Formats: sequence, structure tokens, C-alpha cells
Amino acid sequence: MPPKPPRPDLTHLSEQDKDRLIDALFARLDAVEARLGMNSENSSKPPSTDGLAKKKKTQSLRGSSDKKAGAQEGH
Repeated sequence: MPPKPPRPDLTHLSEQDKDRLIDALFARLDAVEARLGMNSENSSKPPSTDGLAKKKKTQSLRGSSDKKAGAQEGH
């Protein structure tokens, strides 16, 4: 992780410098938020780094039929 830049004294900055600083901070914020949204499904991270959150179980798209489960009668 890169070191944090020192906090500038905002009282001596011009309006243009303040605007540049705000843009840079928003870019950093976007990068941090993008990293927070990553898990093993959408990045190259191993599943062990996902934490203890339970994954959603996928539901089948197949509908139920009218037939009974198991072997045919008379088998």
C-alpha cells in the first residue's frame, strides 16, 4: 500500500489547487471502494479470503413435475 500523502495546509491553497486535491481524493476513494467490492468470484483472490459471510445458494430454474420421485410402481 502506498504511503499516505501529507495533509496540506488548505488555507494557503488556491481555489484551483483545492479543486485538484478534491479530484485526487475522489479518485482515491473510487479505488478503495472498488477494492472493497472484490471477492473470490470477481477477482483472483482465493475463497479463503472471503471471510465468514455466507454465499447465496442458487435456486434451480427447473419447475416441479407431476411425477412421484423414486422407482416405477411394480419394479
